[in-house]
Amino acid sequence: MITILILLLGITSFYLLIKRHYSKWQRLGFPTDEPLIPFGSLVQIFRKEKHFGLIMAELYEKFQEKVVGCYLFTKPALLVRDAELARKVLTTDFASFHDRGVHVDEKYDPLTANLFNLEGQKWHTLRNKLSPSFSSGKLKAMFETIDEVGNKLINYIAKEVEDGKIHNLEIKSLMTTYAVDIIGSVIFGLDIDSFTKPNNEFRILSINLHGNQKSVLLLRFRRLMAFIYPP
Repeated sequence: MITILILLLGITSFYLLIKRHYSKWQRLGFPTDEPLIPFGSLVQIFRKEKHFGLIMAELYEKFQEKVVGCYLFTKPALLVRDAELARKVLTTDFASFHDRGVHVDEKYDPLTANLFNLEGQKWHTLRNKLSPSFSSGKLKAMFETIDEVGNKLINYIAKEVEDGKIHNLEIKSLMTTYAVDIIGSVIFGLDIDSFTKPNNEFRILSINLHGNQKSVLLLRFRRLMAFIYPP
């Protein structure tokens, strides 16, 4: 009998703690999305219905307040909807918000150590190195090269549908090719033209870098978990 009472007390206490955790934003007076335990606001990701970005976009459109509370599985988070407040977070008050809360593994996954993920002094050092490459003059000079790649994309699509019939085009592949050509042209100064030469060495290297579909899905899942639950 005592064992049953202790078990019931433990279950009740656990339930109350969970309910309290998922009512944090209500208790603090923030408008919030109705969470579904234990998925929070991301149940549609678990159901494979929508991408993380679409869920955040819908949450953005659903409310009118400047800041909205949500739950990334069990992690409480705030979505800033006000442009002026976002500007202050990213500029005026950046000293208090510079860390991204994203896991970085420079040794085993060096691509995670980028400007969007790094924190503190490492971020500041990398930003100082990259800033001269993205001055207004440099960006203006890049535009013509980017525009040329865009024209190649348009010409490729026009050629694919020139017979006037219905065609299925793999948009992800087209956009990947477009991005690879821009990187090759702007950063490395190479005229790759992957639209007419899809098996060029640069394109193959980019495919091998990201691995097969299964490994890509695992990598995305791991990065999502690292974003929500950084070690």
